[in-house]
Amino acid sequence: MTLLKTVIGWLSKKVYQSCVYGDDTEFYSYKKVLSEMDSTISSTVELASFNTASKGFMGECGLRGGYVELVNLCPAVMKHAHMLFSTRKCPPVVGQIALDLMADPPKPGDPSFPTFSEKRQMEPDMLYCLHLLEETGLHVRPGCKYGQRKDSHHIRLFVGTQENIMEDALQRLKTFHMRFMKEFS
Repeated sequence: MTLLKTVIGWLSKKVYQSCVYGDDTEFYSYKKVLSEMDSTISSTVELASFNTASKGFMGECGLRGGYVELVNLCPAVMKHAHMLFSTRKCPPVVGQIALDLMADPPKPGDPSFPTFSEKRQMEPDMLYCLHLLEETGLHVRPGCKYGQRKDSHHIRLFVGTQENIMEDALQRLKTFHMRFMKEFS
């Protein structure tokens, strides 16, 4: 039993569960595997599963928001874990919003926010990023947010995904860019 606990581990990082590539491959969570084992094991092995909005769907980074799920944790340890997790004074609100959207993505018919570009002044690269997100679902970061040369108007993107998804994303980016430049040039 001790060896099995060591092999299964007690810490499970599920951060890249959406980044499983290859034909006929899928993500298997430790919790699912544990739950399918004999009850003498599944009810006694302690497991802490972590997930975050800081990495994931397309390898994006930057948002600070995450959660931990504790399974079969010793009640005395659970008491301390609860105290630790509930006493944080300044949770990362933007990260919590991203985590909520990750867990429960928007669906057709949900209310949305009005286009920022029509309501307030903003940097051109921010305007570009917002339009790109609204029109294509692609998320990139405005270069103006990284302290780079003023008026350089560029975007920052990171893509770590399958080739076919990358091709689709680049095609959507190209189509959007051509239309955007025609409209705003």
